[in-house]
Amino acid sequence: MRRTQPQPIVIALLLAFAAGPALAEDAEGLLKRVASAMGVADVKTLRYVAEGTGYSFGQAYTPATAWPKIQVHSQVRTINYDTGSMYEEFTLSRAEPKGGGGYPLSGQQKNDWYVSNGYAWNVAGGNPQPGTRYVMDRTHQLWITPVGVIKAGLRNKAQATFDEKGGAKVTFTEPGRFADFGD
Repeated sequence: MRRTQPQPIVIALLLAFAAGPALAEDAEGLLKRVASAMGVADVKTLRYVAEGTGYSFGQAYTPATAWPKIQVHSQVRTINYDTGSMYEEFTLSRAEPKGGGGYPLSGQQKNDWYVSNGYAWNVAGGNPQPGTRYVMDRTHQLWITPVGVIKAGLRNKAQATFDEKGGAKVTFTEPGRFADFGD
């Protein structure tokens, strides 16, 4: 496996209030103005809740058929920006009798996912399991929220380029987390 350099995260800030004076400022100044407008400075945690339906990726019962449908009874994601950690709990069940995905034939399955300090783990049925392969994805999910992008950009000395229309492109690298998996 080839080791690659971290790939920068790129965000485009095409905001009405970025025009004019933004052309003369740097990324830090721009991000601070956006943070002020959004009230980001005082945000330490974020929590959101969802429910609905989905599909088990790549788990079709037979080739060339639809992926198994699942019912998401509850999904709660809690992010702590100060510690760079995230906890996600969800409860789901099969929404149809056939299918894969490791879901129980009847009843509900509860899963808890964590990421913190460069470690990821899952808890299912009360049993914690290391999840090293999930660290990058979960860390990425944490920092791509609107609040996360601004906080990470300020923390990682973002760079900015501005266009003639008042738009800004801000780039930064989350050290040791986001890498290029291409050629």
